[in-house]
Amino acid sequence: VVAVIEEFAAESYEVLGDRYRVDGEERPRSMEVRAYNTKMFREITSKCIKNLLNKLNRNINAYNHIIVSPPIDGGRISMDIVRSIGGSPEKVCMPMISNIIGDCGCATPLISLAYVLDSSKPGEKILLASYGYGGGCDALSISVTERASDLQNRKLKVKDYVDSKEYIDFKTYLRYRNLAK
Repeated sequence: VVAVIEEFAAESYEVLGDRYRVDGEERPRSMEVRAYNTKMFREITSKCIKNLLNKLNRNINAYNHIIVSPPIDGGRISMDIVRSIGGSPEKVCMPMISNIIGDCGCATPLISLAYVLDSSKPGEKILLASYGYGGGCDALSISVTERASDLQNRKLKVKDYVDSKEYIDFKTYLRYRNLAK
């Protein structure tokens, strides 16, 4: 065990969904209401992180690494959230995995966690907050154990996999998804 979840918090709001599928249609549509999505992401994620910190009676600056997922915006919104809670934006996990390999959906925060654990030291604290479009956020307080040093000895790390990515064109993507021939 390289890390232990100390505590968690969850927050959800009834949020107007950005994506929907019309009855009888095969593919979902998106309303692309970016300002609304960003506002809800900020509100729900901030509240969830604050609830976690209150449960632990802890300040956000007690964390060595902070992962706030998923917006693909260079980390600006994530840093703003951390700053609004009184934290240091420099602790936000950079580079953000979603900015490098794209939004991997619910896997994005877990890939980010693996990325951070590759270089974490025993005793460090990680705060992980994951937002799901539709109005939910989970926040975890994670403590790195002595076994974390085992990760540093691995031949391949998440960064190695990310650095070996292969870019594909949109036509190839559509073929992979069986949306084109």
